[in-house]
Amino acid sequence: MKESMLQILDFLKEHDFPTFLEKTRGLEWQQVLHSGYTWLVAAPLLLFIILTKRFKLLLGLASIVAFVVLLQLTLPPYGDQMQLESLLEFVGGAMAIVGLNLYFLFIRQ
Repeated sequence: MKESMLQILDFLKEHDFPTFLEKTRGLEWQQVLHSGYTWLVAAPLLLFIILTKRFKLLLGLASIVAFVVLLQLTLPPYGDQMQLESLLEFVGGAMAIVGLNLYFLFIRQ
């Protein structure tokens, strides 16, 4: 039990939030779309979601992808100061994502 806890703590130390931001900033969408592993996972998952009509789950997945793209486009590299314009773009984009989620999940049921 103690070994597994230490492994979890080592993982969290290695993959903290600044590291996550750097990994998402370095993500190449062309490489992701051309990867066979992406389609091996995404195609059956999307087919299952569409056939079982779980559109809320599809909305959640699309929101996660949109948020990662928003992070890539607006946040500066770790250690740099964030400009006011980038901060406003990030807040506006995040509010748009949250607003769309609230609309589709609660208002349009």
